[in-house]
Amino acid sequence: MSLTLLAPRALLALLFVLPLVALYILKVRRERLVVPSTSLWLAARRDHTARSPFRRLVRETSLLLQLAAIVLTSLALSRPALRATSTAPVLVLVVDTSASMAASDGASTRIELARAAAIRAIDGRAGGEVIVIEAGAEPTRIAGPTSDSATLRRVVDALQARASRGSLGRAVDLAAEEIAARGGAGRVRVITDGAEPWTRRPGLPVDVDRVGHAADNVALTHIDVRRQAAREADQDVVVVDAIVQSFASSPRDVVAELRVGERAAGEQAFTLAAGAGHALTLPFTPVAGDPSRVVTLRLKYARGGADALASDDVAYARVPSAATVPVLHASASPDATWVRRALTSDRALAVTSLAPAELARPGAARDALVVEEGACIDVPGARAIVVLAPPPGAPCLGVTVAAAAATPPITSWETEHPLLRFLTFDGVHVRESTALSGAPALLRAGPTSLVADVSRPGRPGVVIGFAAEESDWPLRASFVLFFHNAAEAVRGEVASELASARTGEPLRVRVPPETSEVTLVGPRGVRRTAVAAGGVATFGDVREPGAYRAEWAAPRAGHADLAVNLASAAESNLRAVGETTEAPASGSAVTATPRAREAWPYLALLALAALAADALWLTRTRRRVSRRIA
Repeated sequence: MSLTLLAPRALLALLFVLPLVALYILKVRRERLVVPSTSLWLAARRDHTARSPFRRLVRETSLLLQLAAIVLTSLALSRPALRATSTAPVLVLVVDTSASMAASDGASTRIELARAAAIRAIDGRAGGEVIVIEAGAEPTRIAGPTSDSATLRRVVDALQARASRGSLGRAVDLAAEEIAARGGAGRVRVITDGAEPWTRRPGLPVDVDRVGHAADNVALTHIDVRRQAAREADQDVVVVDAIVQSFASSPRDVVAELRVGERAAGEQAFTLAAGAGHALTLPFTPVAGDPSRVVTLRLKYARGGADALASDDVAYARVPSAATVPVLHASASPDATWVRRALTSDRALAVTSLAPAELARPGAARDALVVEEGACIDVPGARAIVVLAPPPGAPCLGVTVAAAAATPPITSWETEHPLLRFLTFDGVHVRESTALSGAPALLRAGPTSLVADVSRPGRPGVVIGFAAEESDWPLRASFVLFFHNAAEAVRGEVASELASARTGEPLRVRVPPETSEVTLVGPRGVRRTAVAAGGVATFGDVREPGAYRAEWAAPRAGHADLAVNLASAAESNLRAVGETTEAPASGSAVTATPRAREAWPYLALLALAALAADALWLTRTRRRVSRRIA
């Protein structure tokens, strides 16, 4: 056992002793008066002597108490602690609650077998405390350290399998930290179905209880939805692509059923060979009255009944809004036709021409590519923005726009920007352009920036200092390719949101930039609220697969449909038995960390007691003097 100071710099507070002593020994200038007798001043003589300089400091009870208060306060602030290596053994139970633990095992499930094994370990221990760690999507200590068996049983009985991937390796690391904090006295007991591999740390005593038996299973491991324009019909076609994987030892007859809300949209029957995968494609025509933009794909089995795990027999995906990219073309000049020609030449773009002032309408540009000529308006909700020939003298999306001037030849350009990929400006001449500053330059003519990058997260954008008519760029293939890149950037942003999230991971929702609060409605109607910042709201640890809806009320009511899936081949493979490997000897072993018992609360109480005694002593002395005078 040793004494240590956790905050030794706090001992500098002992310097306050010096001014306190100085105040006691400094001579006080007194006014000389004539009195009829000195008998009434005997009580003040001792105090006067103590304050006379160049004389020995006289002991006073009040001074000693105040010095004690300063010393005790300084020691309390330095946080003295007694360190001792704990010898009390602790049992750390790590219970796997990943999706595979929900698999049926005879008349029971793997998680039920795990709960029974955990209770046996609690009841069979030879005394000591127990810590329970749940190895779900994130390792969490849910009980302990405690020796109360009733509390431990209650916590274990409440454990349920999560529909998400596990974190067994990190949970064992957390258990090792708990044991190290107690001096290394203890053991770890891991209760798992063995599906997830993990690494055993050197020096860590671990017992493993494997529950359940190998089981056949079929799973949906991937789903994707795309919308394509129909060649003969006027309405788009939505295509659902999925992968069905067999983790079974025999063939299975499978029926894949597709639904949009409550409406059946199609189905496909096929035979899945043992251990094989099947690429599934289901097209359907969307209906305007569909209440949800999330499709549900569910597996059913023609013979053999249901398989061992139900959570991977269903998958969800969001339907894209349109096969074409909406484009808003706002021009301040009716003679600007080159840009419109380039936009309308691409059949994948749905171009709408409007006046620049119309861009300010609420929701006008949501999920659209915005192209502005002769104007510069920051449009909320735009997926990408291109500004040509902004008005000089006014800031444009954070860019300072100078007056137009003759332009020297183009000297360099960037090709890493998503809107300038595969572009070349060789042979392009610009007659007149404004000089741009305040943002990264993408196209330069000597020291002059002709194109500036105004991208921000979730919205690429550029400001072009010249009009298309002031150059021969429209005569080059790169002009059309530039707007094609802009449309592809919009598709990429939309596709990143359409991708279904995984259970156990944060769910990000894109909302209007002005929105401050978003409510997420889950598959069972459970509502959660999150704060939105910068046009994004994040909901952490979404544990249940299914269709979700994010709702917001300001600046105007809106919603977004979202999909969350398990989509984990590792969790669906119920025949796998994960291997436990030994970490290399050079890795981090479990080391005893002495436990520190801090003494500052007791010292603080003693300091308060010294101050209280000083106050009591002073008031008592004054009362005694008053009685003598009386």
